[in-house]
Amino acid sequence: MRKRTLRRVDVLERAERSHRLDQQSSLATIAFFCRKILLGHYVGHLSPDEEDPGEAEARALSYESRDDYLEALFKGQKSEINKRFKNAARRLFAQAGLDFDRSPPSALSESFVRLLHELPPQWMNWLTSSLQEECRIGPAGTESNMPLKFFLSAAGDRPAACRRRLKR
Repeated sequence: MRKRTLRRVDVLERAERSHRLDQQSSLATIAFFCRKILLGHYVGHLSPDEEDPGEAEARALSYESRDDYLEALFKGQKSEINKRFKNAARRLFAQAGLDFDRSPPSALSESFVRLLHELPPQWMNWLTSSLQEECRIGPAGTESNMPLKFFLSAAGDRPAACRRRLKR
């Protein structure tokens, strides 16, 4: 009886760990897409005729092209990329009147959400579509801010977490 109970507890603990990892993966994917679109739109001067914000994100990171950014990723230039992300974040939050290095995290978070809310419909649709595809999130219905709810909440009652890794 004791062995059987211990096995059941072990199975439940594994399921809980798996659920938490799925949830963390989902939140990381959501953060990735939100950051990509915000940097591309506000810092990389994403134009309405572009289909994907990848090139604009590369511009926001001060790369000549998306290919140069991808090359840096493949070469493992992590410290250089992180430095460029911090500089891009400084420029992004400066547009909102915030100092990235000195503002409280709550102010940065609120600004991040506000900037997401202010995205043009074309880019909010891109974000929603990308999240639905990558995270297998059900249709957002009529609520255009649905990705924000996923991004802001780590509650366990959220839809299924992402199962696929980014391939882009």
